[in-house]
Amino acid sequence: MKFNISRINFFKLLKFGTVGGISVLIDFSLTWLLHNKLGINGLISSSLGFLFSSICNFLLNNYWTFGAINGEATKRFIKFVCICAIGLLLNTATVYVLTHWGGLGLYISKLIAVVVVFNWSFLASSLFAFKPSDAIRS
Repeated sequence: MKFNISRINFFKLLKFGTVGGISVLIDFSLTWLLHNKLGINGLISSSLGFLFSSICNFLLNNYWTFGAINGEATKRFIKFVCICAIGLLLNTATVYVLTHWGGLGLYISKLIAVVVVFNWSFLASSLFAFKPSDAIRS
């Protein structure tokens, strides 16, 4: 499959970024609430925050960003979860390499990781989870 970079719609990229920002807020807020206010284990809280924000992320991207109402939502969701899992691995690896081998601070490393994962997620979502044949063109 040949991907023409000029086909990327700037507004889809902007919507994708907005959805990502909302998802980060949901993830961190839910993690904080579960851990700091309800006393749930940090790892469990973080996992639940990530899971809930990923579901919200999928729904917003599926219906708002990509307008993908045609085709099977279950298949798109499974593809999206795979993209998120790879994104989580990329995020963790980027932060680890930059902090342990690159000597950068945690938050600078996380900021760089966000950029790396954002690019991966948008391209993978555009080409794999929400490919144009599954979406209504906007």
